[in-house]
Amino acid sequence: MRSFWKGPVLFNVNNSAEKELKIISRNTTIFPSFIGKYFLVKNGENSLRKIQISVDMVGLKIGEFVITKKVY
Repeated sequence: MRSFWKGPVLFNVNNSAEKELKIISRNTTIFPSFIGKYFLVKNGENSLRKIQISVDMVGLKIGEFVITKKVY
């Protein structure tokens, strides 16, 4: 958990040439500049989950959209 006084984790995705950005910090806040981008988010294991950011996700954390538990 990131300390409140440190603020949100920010990424500069406007000038990024990559189509998919790898994010390890699931505590990252989604900003409007992220809309339409693809992120590979670590789900707690070795695998990465691919998510696309939409308008409804702005203001929430990236970790809220990644499933971390196995479905049996």
